[in-house]
Amino acid sequence: MHPVLAFLATWVINAIALWLTAAIVPGVRIRRFSGAMWGALALGFVAFFIKPLVVFLSLPFLVLSLGFFYVVILGFCFWLAGKLVADFEVDNFLSGFLGALVLGLVNWGMSFFVHAPAWG
Repeated sequence: MHPVLAFLATWVINAIALWLTAAIVPGVRIRRFSGAMWGALALGFVAFFIKPLVVFLSLPFLVLSLGFFYVVILGFCFWLAGKLVADFEVDNFLSGFLGALVLGLVNWGMSFFVHAPAWG
């Protein structure tokens, strides 16, 4: 698959997963599907640029908690992505935490039905 098509397919799949997450988790709202599209893009941006820095800075907490603190980082990244997009709202950190967990589960469940494109 062409890399541009693979990117677009992944983006749409993540937007659908985000839309489903907003339907399940209280405190996470998406006003229109374009908000889900921009929210999925913001989540990718935060995961690529900000999450590695936060993981590096919180390395002592990750070691002391045996990796459990990583779930807190995922919740923070989900909450932060909600602050970057107007039509994607995350009320508080707890909603971000639950949203990150549900989004991970929804993406995992969708992976059984939709073959994710290979990047390599």
